[in-house]
Amino acid sequence: MRIRKYMQSDAAALARLHRGTIRTINAIDYPAHVIDAWSGRINAKRFRELAHQVVRFVAEERGKIIGFGELIKDNGGLGAMYVHKDWIGKGAGKKLFAALEK
Repeated sequence: MRIRKYMQSDAAALARLHRGTIRTINAIDYPAHVIDAWSGRINAKRFRELAHQVVRFVAEERGKIIGFGELIKDNGGLGAMYVHKDWIGKGAGKKLFAALEK
C-alpha cells in the first residue's frame, strides 16, 4: 500500500470511491433518502474544484485508489476520510491519517 499526494487526474476515482463507500458502509447507519442526497453531492468536477481548499492524500494498492483523506487548509480540520469497503480494517485509514498529521 502506498500513500501519495492527490493529483487532479485522481478526481474521477475519488468520486467513485466516495459514492461507493457512502452507498455501502454508511448505508448501514443512515436511511436511504440521506444516502441518496449525500452520495449525489460530489463528482469528479467537484473534487477538482475543491482541491485548492484542501490537502489531500490517496492510498493506492497496485495502482488502484483504495482510500483518500483530506484536511481543510483554512482550519486544519479533517475534511474527509473514505476507504473502499474491501480495504476497511487493513491499515489504509491509519496510514492516511499519519500522512495528514505530518
